[in-house]
Amino acid sequence: MERKSPKRIDRGLVMEAIKSMYGEEVFKQYMDKEVAYSILPKILGDVVYSYLSEIKMKDNTLTVKVSSSPLKSNLALQKSNIIKQINNKIGCEFVENIVFL
Repeated sequence: MERKSPKRIDRGLVMEAIKSMYGEEVFKQYMDKEVAYSILPKILGDVVYSYLSEIKMKDNTLTVKVSSSPLKSNLALQKSNIIKQINNKIGCEFVENIVFL
């Protein structure tokens, strides 16, 4: 029996389906959680992600509480690159700004 590889699902199509079926508010709630719990750990890595204690999204601004001051400074320097990577993973301009606390 031949083993088939799993099909890749286009994230953009899934997001458009969620938006059209459930509306903008449900889509936004889904994406807030997706950024915080799925995309951000992949971009930053598990070690860096372990130093983040609180992640919130409001008005296209991602607020991240960091428990290490040197790490916070380093992340602030990479802010534009992180925003670009998040938006590339999502497939649209969802995050406009990141604030590290």
